[in-house]
Amino acid sequence: QPSLRSVQRAVRDARSSHQAMVVSVENCARVLRDVLGENSTTELEDMGMWEYLTESVADTLSESDSPEDIATVLEPILCQTSAFADEEDTIRLASRIYDELRNVGEPEKDAAFEAPGDSFVPIQVAMASLDMGDGILRDEAKGGRGASGNANSTFNPREVSRRAGEREEESIREARQEQPNANDEFKIDRGLAGAGSVEAIKLEHIHVAFRGSNLIDDASLTLVRDRRYGLVGRNGRGKSTFLRAFAAREIQGVPKGTQILLIEQEARASDDSVLDAVLSTDVERSELLARCDKAHGDELKRIFDRLTEIDADGAPARASAILHGLGFSEEMQKRATREFSGGWRMRLAIARALFVAPEVLLLDEPTNHLDVQASFWLAHRLQQMSGIVLVVSHDRGFLNAVCSDIIHLHGGDLVTYRGNYAAFEKQKAERDLRQARAKERQDALRGHIQSFVDRFRFKAKRAALVQSRIKRLEKMPLIPDVVEDPEVRLAIPSASTARSTPMKLEDATFRFPGSDQTIFSKISLSVDPDSRMAFVGPNGAGKTTLLRVLRGELEPVGGLSLRSAQCRVAAFDQHVVETLPKRSTALEHLLTICPGDGSQSQREKMLSHLSSFGITAETAMRSLETLSGGQKSRVALASCCAIPPHVLILDEPTNHLDIDTIDALIVALASFDGAVVLVSHDLEFVEAVADELWVVENGRVERYPSSVEDFRKNLIESITKANSRQS
Repeated sequence: QPSLRSVQRAVRDARSSHQAMVVSVENCARVLRDVLGENSTTELEDMGMWEYLTESVADTLSESDSPEDIATVLEPILCQTSAFADEEDTIRLASRIYDELRNVGEPEKDAAFEAPGDSFVPIQVAMASLDMGDGILRDEAKGGRGASGNANSTFNPREVSRRAGEREEESIREARQEQPNANDEFKIDRGLAGAGSVEAIKLEHIHVAFRGSNLIDDASLTLVRDRRYGLVGRNGRGKSTFLRAFAAREIQGVPKGTQILLIEQEARASDDSVLDAVLSTDVERSELLARCDKAHGDELKRIFDRLTEIDADGAPARASAILHGLGFSEEMQKRATREFSGGWRMRLAIARALFVAPEVLLLDEPTNHLDVQASFWLAHRLQQMSGIVLVVSHDRGFLNAVCSDIIHLHGGDLVTYRGNYAAFEKQKAERDLRQARAKERQDALRGHIQSFVDRFRFKAKRAALVQSRIKRLEKMPLIPDVVEDPEVRLAIPSASTARSTPMKLEDATFRFPGSDQTIFSKISLSVDPDSRMAFVGPNGAGKTTLLRVLRGELEPVGGLSLRSAQCRVAAFDQHVVETLPKRSTALEHLLTICPGDGSQSQREKMLSHLSSFGITAETAMRSLETLSGGQKSRVALASCCAIPPHVLILDEPTNHLDIDTIDALIVALASFDGAVVLVSHDLEFVEAVADELWVVENGRVERYPSSVEDFRKNLIESITKANSRQS
């Protein structure tokens, strides 16, 4: 019986005259570039085929020693380039590539047939190792991690981001772990300031659910100090729920003791003045001032030294400046907080948070409670804040002014983009385009590979090459299709165009009964059948009151308020979302406010009407308390327009609506055959809808003589000057 060494020698001699070559991918790419030329190379790179071609040629040489096999790889790919001539041209190129690669390649070594004296690995052991490796890949694929070698693996941007974040983790200084927890209180804790402040927060495996529905699934997010993040996404996707989970530390990765403040509820009503409610957040200052009356000697000196160190004397001025920026006059700052409405107490909560200056500030739709001036002031203030700011907002202008980064909540994932909202829109469009093109190229590439497999599957000479292509298909990560949010469309029904002027004020003066304060005096304006009017101005100036006078809910004490008897008016109030019946469904609510017999045909008509405002049949059957603010707002819009109106009066209609829905509302209002009168703090919305801008301020209502853009510029200049004087 021949010895093993003699068998090895015989096989080696038989192979010596016709042996496969080992060529590196780098050498293969260099030779292919030289032979094919720059034009063809560039075309292949643009098509996404270059890397596949170089690897395929290198694999072919490792399995076979034939120019014809190289031609088999080249032909289906080169035929798509402008340089391709015919099959003979491909064979000529393949022969040239083969000859040049033979000069740079090395004979392939086989571990099972090495020369005597070299290490020898039995075939059984090698196969066992391969089985073990394959098993590891299968296990990883089942676990959903590291599954790049599995046929079902998918390209996952979140996983790429997660791994990149892990590599950066060593460079991020960890937050101090044993700091006092100030999550439930608005108070300044100077132990959190300075060197111990958190530099970054890395949130991993984020799962957020609401009523059994997964809103965010296994996402990751890194937030860095001194950056301001805007969280955007469609209504009902979980933005507010995520903020609550973050503030409650229900998400993995929040450092212990990090001071997090979430502003979503108004400040408590009490007998404390507005100014004192803000100053009370500085607990140390309050305690030191209380101890001054009883302290003597050295203790009193230490107290004064500490008060000087924390600038206690300057605290009232700082608090007052914040309150003034948010619309509180000096007189209002002295009044008890219980005298203010929920909207004003929400402003107070924002003021307290800004005075505290926490490590992490979470804001949920802060501009819903602010006028144009206060929104601009808040944007300017947030730009100067240290720490981490995360804000949910659907106000484009506010997001563009405030944000250094945008976090997009889409498909249960959180993807971060650098820049403000305008930059995000551009980057996302470019990213989606790249992904769509990459998907198209990959589909073409997989088609080429599958065509090769189908063509040579049953040819023994090509068996090794076929198996190599099959493995390549299995290992190729699948690029998913670009999934776009469904387009939002709103349709506002119109009555026939009014023949006469629907509304008119002549020298109208108004004050509330029992009050000597005049809200506005001797104003005259006319709402025509096709008017597009917008009123702007500070809170408390009388914008909402003016709308109520126009629609006849309030009557002026002087002058005339005229309305056409044939004109139907639909009014959307800024607080209407809060008055919707929580236990009812959207369909039930519409049936109660619309005359009818409650028959199946009427129900179908109401469902169709709701669908024209983006409320699906499934959403219409859910109780209103389970809907997001934006969904409730759309239900309210549908309710006020259930009977086609001649005039729409809208008071802050964009509150709670996501940006896509705001865009759809702009389109719907443009198509509405009637008059539109609105109040809004969103100047971009005003600019898109209105052709008349009226400013309500200091008892006057005057038409602005220039454009909305000029009004914005003048407003920014005035706020900048005011901030300069205060600093």
